[in-house]
Order: sequence, then C-alpha cells, then structure tokens
Amino acid sequence: MELTEANPLTAAAGRNESLHRAFQILRLLSKNDSGASVAALSAESGLPRTTVSRLLASLFDVGAVARPGTDRLWVLGPAISELSGSVQHDVALQIVGLSVLESFTAEFDETCMMAVPVAESMATVTEEVKGTHLLGISGTWKGQTVSSLDSGFVRMLLAELPSQKTKTILDKQFDGSAQELRELTESIDGIRLNDYSVVVDTLEAGLSGIGVPVRKSGRLVAMLATYLPTSRFTEDFRIGALSALRQGAETIASR
Repeated sequence: MELTEANPLTAAAGRNESLHRAFQILRLLSKNDSGASVAALSAESGLPRTTVSRLLASLFDVGAVARPGTDRLWVLGPAISELSGSVQHDVALQIVGLSVLESFTAEFDETCMMAVPVAESMATVTEEVKGTHLLGISGTWKGQTVSSLDSGFVRMLLAELPSQKTKTILDKQFDGSAQELRELTESIDGIRLNDYSVVVDTLEAGLSGIGVPVRKSGRLVAMLATYLPTSRFTEDFRIGALSALRQGAETIASR
C-alpha cells in the first residue's frame, strides 16, 4: 500500500485559529491607512472586542502593528514592511542609500540617515551613518520608528497627502496650542512648496535637521535627512546640504 503524505494545509493539520484571526486583523488594517480603532476592527471582523484587543497586543509585541498617534488608532507596524518585500525595503534601495549617506557624511562630517514610510504619518529609519560630531541624542536612530509630528520625516510624509487629509490627521494627533498648530501647518505647507523639510529645535532643543524626499515614478519611497546641533546649522550648511541630499535622492531614485 502506497503511503501519501498528509497535506499540511488541510484542516486536519490542526491550524491555529488565532493565527487566522490575526491575519484577518492585519488585512483590515491594510485597507485603513489612517488607522482603525478596536471597535471598528471588531465590527468589521465580527470578532469580540476582547479578542481584537488580545490579537493587537500580540501583534504589537512583534512589531506587526503600531499605535503612533494620540487618537489611539492602530496601523500596520514596521515588521510588516520588512516582510512585504515592498520597494521600501528593496535591497538595491538600501545598498544605494547607504552609499549616498556615506558620501554625504564624508563631505560634511555630520550624521545622515534614510527612512522609509510605514504609514501615513510614520517612518522607520533604515540606515544611518554617523559623523564624528556628536548628534544631540546618544545612541543610534537606525531601526527606530518615528511618529512624532516634530520630526522632519513625519512632516514630509504629511506633505505628500492632500491638504484636507493632512488636516484630518493633525486634528486627531496634535495636542498643542493653536499657535503651535499654525506653525506646524505652515511648516508642512512649506515642504509641499519647496520639496524639502527644515526643523529647528523641535525634536530636541539645540538640534536641527534638513531632509528631502526620494521618489520613484512619483511615489515617495524613502527620505534622506541630516541632523546636527543648531549652532552648526548655518545658511551655508543648509544650502550645501540641501544640494547634496537632493543629488543623493536622484541617485537612489535612478537605481
């Protein structure tokens, strides 16, 4: 009698129901770029809220989901982008990007980094090359997911969106004064107009940065930026760094 191997994909193989439910939640989040609440996910999936909350907690532990805003909405996390094989984490993009960062730091001796979008207002730093000068914050930014509205990366992401969409996100996530909201909105409008970001003393007192988008076929796939002490962020540096970053963005986009 010939023996046949059992199909590992059949129900008899004892598939884990929690895994199926987790993927159900991930699929729903993939269709909601702005994020979704536990209540909304429960309604769309038909699962109890307690089950959805438990699944989200497990997915959060492995970086598959994130909750970056003050509105408590859930979005897909950086681990999904890393596994997806999407253009954000294309190997060639990373290799060329690292080469561009190394060239920039060799010329300016300042820390330079590349980030990729993982949500409408969230980015992950994928590469970083440190200058010999100390950056305002110790340690490394590589691998960190950034969601702060004070970040030039996040502001560049918001500038890619239609104005009304940006306003909706700011209404949900921003909790500062009316004056601070106006300044933030003007900053994002300036990025739309000039196609680069400048932040001064927002992420940290005494720390400034300038960044540019990297686009392929009109789609933002990455961002380049340098951060340095505000005391060294002169007009001459801004002009030179902007030119070098833009050349770097063109190099990455052409590969």
